[in-house]
Amino acid sequence: MAALRRAAAGRDPAELVQKRAQLESIGRLLDSARERLAREKEEAEQAEQDVEFSDTQDERKAAEYRARSLGERVRETESDIKIRQAAERRISKEVARLEPGAPGGRKAKGPAMRAAKKAARKPARKAGRKAAKKKTARKPARKAGRTAKGPARRAARKPARKAGRKAAKKKAARKPARKAAKRPAGRKSRR
Repeated sequence: MAALRRAAAGRDPAELVQKRAQLESIGRLLDSARERLAREKEEAEQAEQDVEFSDTQDERKAAEYRARSLGERVRETESDIKIRQAAERRISKEVARLEPGAPGGRKAKGPAMRAAKKAARKPARKAGRKAAKKKTARKPARKAGRTAKGPARRAARKPARKAGRKAAKKKAARKPARKAAKRPAGRKSRR
């Protein structure tokens, strides 16, 4: 029964083991691809030097062909590395989700749980502080608009008027949606 609940919640230990194995495999593939990329870059540089120091036209053409093909292989290897890095990031997120104590994963107990909750509250506090800073930044601008005279006053008040118009448009757009939600399903509007 417990195994069914874990599987339904997406926290099956076998799945975690499988994801970790995938992560290790991708890590090995990335390492080998990076080594291959380094070798291919060295070969490409050597081919470029062969192009520069070739004596005859035939040698030059052969060296240019080799340099182009090596350049293509370098680009393909770089592309493979990017794809594998993306897969590694995706799977590491899944492993983090499945690990015990991870947000959305199994619940931790005791001090670990308190630490996880505290870490989760930090971004919310940060966002609240940013919002408060924005409000205090707007106040001096409003005050400047009240104390200025003539065209300077209009220029200072322009952002506030724009914000007021935007808010009015949003409010007007929400009214029909609210009325439609209140109306019974079979009735049409009077308009």
